[in-house]
Amino acid sequence: MRTVAIFNTKGGVGKTTTAVNLAYNLRELGKRVLIVDMDPQGNASAFYKRYDLTKKSIKEVLEGKTRLTPAIRRTNYIDLDIIPANMTLQLLQEEKLDQGERTLFKKLWDVRNRYAYCVIDCPPAISVLSNVALIAADRVIVPVKATEYAKNGLSTVMDYAYDYEVEALCLWTMYARGKMEQEVMREIMAEYDCRIYENVIRRSAAVEKSERRRRPLLKCASKAPVTMDYMEFTKEFVEEMEALGE
Repeated sequence: MRTVAIFNTKGGVGKTTTAVNLAYNLRELGKRVLIVDMDPQGNASAFYKRYDLTKKSIKEVLEGKTRLTPAIRRTNYIDLDIIPANMTLQLLQEEKLDQGERTLFKKLWDVRNRYAYCVIDCPPAISVLSNVALIAADRVIVPVKATEYAKNGLSTVMDYAYDYEVEALCLWTMYARGKMEQEVMREIMAEYDCRIYENVIRRSAAVEKSERRRRPLLKCASKAPVTMDYMEFTKEFVEEMEALGE
């Protein structure tokens, strides 16, 4: 099982949108996928209609109150499961972690042969939760919106991933081909030593439609350019990960 963390400290860059659509697209490509929601906002859980304060969540797993498997819930899509999160996750403190920051890494080992990919939706901040996620990850995808503010925070994100010895690749999101965006993109590529996916995710109202209906882009806007962007990106991601071998 390959594990990828979707992470950026900057909000509004398409982090959860990337996580939920990458996971669904991987399933469409014949892969069995587990989503781990590590964001206390629980947006990925709500998207897949599994936000529930009464059910086991990733918080109980990290605290050692339950094993990983009982916290896994099926989504409405075959071969796509999720370990949900909710607002109580923000109460988790480092000293409450069952096995330290390697908790998730160790517990995912139990389902390594059950799934081809694990997609972790990280919180938009550097915290004990993002520490846990990055330790478990084989790859970090950093959604980047080509704005000045996003550029300023990127060095922190890349250094953070480097500290955890996991390679981070940037993914351009919400791209509108404006002159300012192109200038910022050129500056980022010149200033930062980071790899960037070839595929770009265009800005589209279809994303808001998808979020409102809580359905992946392929299920509610199959012909939208952004839907094709995410599928081509998913194929690029799979090709890269499979080239790594076992």
